[in-house]
Amino acid sequence: MTTLTLPIGFIAPTVEIAQRAKEVARELDMLESIVFRVGNHLEGVEIARRLEEEGVEVLISRRSTAVLIEETLRTPNIAIPTTLQDMAQALHEAKKITGLARPQVGFFAMPSAQSDIEAFGHYLDFDLRIYPVTPDEDYLALMVDRAIADKMDVIVAGTVATVFANERNFPSLLMDSGPVAVRIAMLEARQVAYARKLEKTQAENFRIIVDMAYNGILVVDTNQHIQVANPAARGILGQTEIDNGSSVRDVLPELNLSQCLQSGETMRGTFLPTSRGPLVVDVTPALVGNTVRGAVITFQPAESVTELGVATRKNLYSEGFHSRYDFASIVGASPCMSHVKALARKYATSDGAVLLAGETGTGKELFAHAIHGASARKQGPFIPINCAAIPASLLESELFGYEEGAFTGAMRKGKPGFFELAHQGSIFLDEISELSKQAQLRLLRVLQDHCLTRLGGNRLIPIDIRIIAATNKNLWRLVEQGRFRKDLFYRLNTLPLFIPPLRERHNDIPLLAEHFMRQACSRNRASWPMKKGDIKLLETHLWPGNVRELQNVVERYALAIGLGQEKAVDLKALLNPDTEWSLLDDPDIPVSPLVGGEKKEERELIVRTLRSQNGHRGKTAEALGMNRSTLFRKMSQYGIATEF
Repeated sequence: MTTLTLPIGFIAPTVEIAQRAKEVARELDMLESIVFRVGNHLEGVEIARRLEEEGVEVLISRRSTAVLIEETLRTPNIAIPTTLQDMAQALHEAKKITGLARPQVGFFAMPSAQSDIEAFGHYLDFDLRIYPVTPDEDYLALMVDRAIADKMDVIVAGTVATVFANERNFPSLLMDSGPVAVRIAMLEARQVAYARKLEKTQAENFRIIVDMAYNGILVVDTNQHIQVANPAARGILGQTEIDNGSSVRDVLPELNLSQCLQSGETMRGTFLPTSRGPLVVDVTPALVGNTVRGAVITFQPAESVTELGVATRKNLYSEGFHSRYDFASIVGASPCMSHVKALARKYATSDGAVLLAGETGTGKELFAHAIHGASARKQGPFIPINCAAIPASLLESELFGYEEGAFTGAMRKGKPGFFELAHQGSIFLDEISELSKQAQLRLLRVLQDHCLTRLGGNRLIPIDIRIIAATNKNLWRLVEQGRFRKDLFYRLNTLPLFIPPLRERHNDIPLLAEHFMRQACSRNRASWPMKKGDIKLLETHLWPGNVRELQNVVERYALAIGLGQEKAVDLKALLNPDTEWSLLDDPDIPVSPLVGGEKKEERELIVRTLRSQNGHRGKTAEALGMNRSTLFRKMSQYGIATEF
């Protein structure tokens, strides 16, 4: 083992023992690490105090001196043991002094060693009587007088008792500390000194960590007295000094630690209103076994709690979490569309939840982008989520995040969810109707409390987000059927916006067609005008797929023209793809009368069903076993759209 850099103090009662200790230290290669001093047990305490002031980490002394040192000083002290060799040597010398084969020996010993000495004397056939040793000199003198009165032949004792015996001209022998005992004490002292060095290093590292922490940190004992307070705590609480031993109630009177200190209960993410502003506080009990020995309090201002700072939001913005469309991107000048856009612009100035309702392909996502881009949150992230595209088993973890170990396969350090990533921005929840009941409940809590808890966690994370939701279903009908929470519906329906289908805005079809045609041409670096007759044909279509269907039709139309196949373009076929797809029907597979019957019979069936449902398209489609898009397409194909 390398030589210690921290010294050990060795206090010997005699010069002889000190010299012997130096020889042992030289053998152990510890001579440079030990400071040697000589003094009896009363002088030893003052010597030990001076050594402590000089920086000695560990003390070595005889047992009587060690008792006094442990009562008055905090420096660890190693007592030189009384070994069997030392006792045997002392008893052998006692025979020489008295000249008796079996002398009566008065053995002065510390209470902790008495039983060992009695057993040893009995084994060697010595007539021993044990006299207790204490640091009180008057008591020691009384014990010497008692030994003399008991007609002991000789006294074996430490330095003070032997001095009293010599003053009374009574035979005495100093109990020596041989090389073996000294070696044992030195080896133990070396281990203690090494442990103290590690302890001081760890304590210094702890101090640096605590002092450098941005969070306020207070360490308290079971009486709620402060033991440690870092600079951040003083800064947050506006205290230039927080004295050790002062009560935590003096600096945080609003904090109740009773539950934590009594039952060991941990507090996480507690919002604490204070005179310096709201804080977010964590309290962790300090446990030794199952016993609470104190608590560690960490806190920070509520406004700085969020894990997504300005830099994080900028990174998110650069990674694509931002709005890509504005209101100029939404093509349409029809009265209904102009009204919807004007209403959406007003909604953008508010911070309430927006619920976009409309059929598939009407442009709900464009409106969501535009509303965010025109809002006060436009510099924050915009995160679009399709609730139907994420498996139900993963949706909650993706939206709300999770902590480490929350489930099998969870990332080691956990993962923030989309709600956390959208902090100080907007989150667009498309197809909101597809949320599970559990996810609906968690979303409701987010809207109510403006904070969330990750899966597998117990820490509240405050968030500042705006919800923009969208649905292509009758959300109120789902509420009536018990498939969607009514309380969540009212939370989301703060600012409802109904996007009209394309069939209700025929005046916008030419504008949209020309817009998509220009886009297609720009991608191919060409210019192909669309025939007026074709535009007229587009205007007569019901567009069950809405604007998205129109865009696809124009894209295919533009590609055909670009390939020089303008004459081969069958726009009617593009508008009625079911004619081409029907070629794939297997004639050997039985089909329903609706699908496999004559066109005339199919038209009559649709008309009859429409009449029975009072022209309601949704109920008609449900009765016929087809979706609404298919019904609209067939109504257009059979020319019955204008009848209902």
